[in-house]
Parts: sequence; structure tokens; C-alpha cells
Amino acid sequence: MKQPEKIKIRGNVYKILYNPIDGFEGLITYDERLITISNEISSERARVALGHEIIHAVMYEYDFTGVEMQEELIAGTLWNLLHVVYVSNPEVKGFVFGKP
Repeated sequence: MKQPEKIKIRGNVYKILYNPIDGFEGLITYDERLITISNEISSERARVALGHEIIHAVMYEYDFTGVEMQEELIAGTLWNLLHVVYVSNPEVKGFVFGKP
């Protein structure tokens, strides 16, 4: 499957780049609306990292951010829950989000 190059969240387009990142699997730069995913990790880890950074972007766009560690915990927890549900139930994911 082709890696996405952008995502629209609340009317704002975030560019997605795949580059080396020292010490991180993914990063988000809010003021530039830029998500960077490490290109030195497995495709599975990249999918998880992208999902995690998308949750951060959603939280930012809907002004649901707080103390950095709380935000990190919330983003990680939400992504893990969504990932488990959708991986286990691909037909639900397809129905909810529409098939590509």
C-alpha cells in the first residue's frame, strides 16, 4: 500500500514526510502542519507512528492539548485502542471509513 503524503484534519492539510529522525519514530510540527515519520523503521512501526501523530494533529486542531506528558499518554492510548479494534475488524473499518 502506498504511503500517504498528506492528510486533511478539520480543513487543514498536513504534509507527511518519510525521513530519518534521530531518537523518534514520528514527529509533528504543528505550526508547519507537518508530520514526519522515520524511514528507518518497519512498515508496521511506520503505520503505528503515523496513526499516533495523526491523533496528535486531531487533538491540536480541536484544541484538546494539555501538559505534554498527558497529551502523549492520551494520544498513545487512543491510537492503540483504535488500531486494535480496526485490525481485528477490517470490515468495520471499511464500513466506517469507506473502502479505498
